[in-house]
Amino acid sequence: MRLGIVASAVVAASLAKTYIGTTDHGSSAATQTFTGVAIGTPAADRLVVVIAACYTGNSGGACNGITIGGVAANIVPETNETGFRIRTVIAWLRVPTGTTADIVVSWPTSGPGGISVYNVTGQSSDTPNDADTLASATGTVLTITLTPAEGSVGVMGGAKSISSTAFDGTLWPVDADIASTPSGCRILCGSKDELTTSEMVRVNGATQIRVSAATWR
Repeated sequence: MRLGIVASAVVAASLAKTYIGTTDHGSSAATQTFTGVAIGTPAADRLVVVIAACYTGNSGGACNGITIGGVAANIVPETNETGFRIRTVIAWLRVPTGTTADIVVSWPTSGPGGISVYNVTGQSSDTPNDADTLASATGTVLTITLTPAEGSVGVMGGAKSISSTAFDGTLWPVDADIASTPSGCRILCGSKDELTTSEMVRVNGATQIRVSAATWR
């Protein structure tokens, strides 16, 4: 009698990123609490990715931390130029359950700002395979060159100190570009699928501007 052999295979989860939404804080504050924010569809491997932007006080200063549902999120390291007030920071945390969460962003001083939320699922590692941030006080074009793994997904965030004028010259598809309330911070987010091993993230702006980006595979 011939024994049949059944081949088995493990099918990897499909890598995906999903834009969930962008929320203006609505006031100038150092501790910015966003209550009941949509965080997407529950999944065992779901990363909730938060991009926070703020025009902080005269002393500037890097973000003190971000919590999602009361749990401290991981943060892409942010440079802290002395006196530089416009900030963006990317944070992520694996959150398998729930469709909403309170998100709290702690800045060193008060200012207007907001957050954008994405999901990443199907990733091989929760830690980004590349990330960077860049700032300018002169209103020039800012370009980050990333070297992610082939086929990665990426998110980017931008902020500038003139909130009434939209960004231009972005190379990645834009998901939101809104003004803060009160005025003072323009909040930008965008994302891209199927990245190559050399990706440029670019924003144009006026006065103080910053761009941050992170990728996952």
